[in-house]
Amino acid sequence: MPNSISIRVATSNDVDTIFNLVMDLAKNLDHVHDVQSTVEDLREYGFGDHAFYKALIAEQGGKPVGLCIYYMTFSSWRGKPGGCILDLYVDESVRGTGLGRRLMAEVAYAGSVVGSKFLHLAVHHSNESGQTFYQRMGMTSADTEQVYQIEGENLVALIGEVEEK
Repeated sequence: MPNSISIRVATSNDVDTIFNLVMDLAKNLDHVHDVQSTVEDLREYGFGDHAFYKALIAEQGGKPVGLCIYYMTFSSWRGKPGGCILDLYVDESVRGTGLGRRLMAEVAYAGSVVGSKFLHLAVHHSNESGQTFYQRMGMTSADTEQVYQIEGENLVALIGEVEEK
């Protein structure tokens, strides 16, 4: 069964599929209310000369069953490039087939072509099955870091500090 699943690089024609799979992931984690992106956002920021992300789509019999959204990054502390996985989703119908590992291997390979030396991802604290999966792969929790973010009014204010000059 795993061999009947193909993995391909997403194109701009796939943004509806990407969005639907992102929503499936959010539903699976009971976090649909956190999704703010739209199909148009995915199209604008994922394709073209200044794409912020790349995506892989897994299909079985022409039906999308998996998604991996990622980008390449650089670690100033390691002094090396790496990959960062933003979203990894495998449909329930094909879980346990090794598809998640295959998707991650594809990202690792794509990164290796451009010199990537590590793979990084964050997993939602409530996603225990995801955490177990990553640990089985040999990934370790980076307890030396705490993730912070800024958005909305606070981000606008920060940007304003530069614009005022």
